[in-house]
Amino acid sequence: MSTLLLAIEAAGTTDTAKVARAMWEVTTGEGKKTVYNVTDGLAAIRAGEAINYSGASSSVEFDAEGMVLGRDFQLAEIKDGKDVVIERLEF
Repeated sequence: MSTLLLAIEAAGTTDTAKVARAMWEVTTGEGKKTVYNVTDGLAAIRAGEAINYSGASSSVEFDAEGMVLGRDFQLAEIKDGKDVVIERLEF
């Protein structure tokens, strides 16, 4: 959700094609200001800065076709107070 909010702000519209392009712009690329929350991201965008949003749990980056890069998923349950991995999907 945070990435979407930042993309809408960066695009200056809710037009889906422009927001999709802005999703990549606010999450991917070197040499941009790294922000870790929506408040700092919105402030930077409004100040005219290019941002690279890195979320609370990890960075969010997309390839040229809009696919999320490096997102592994893990299903776990707690047994005897410890995380036990049930299944892990690596992309």
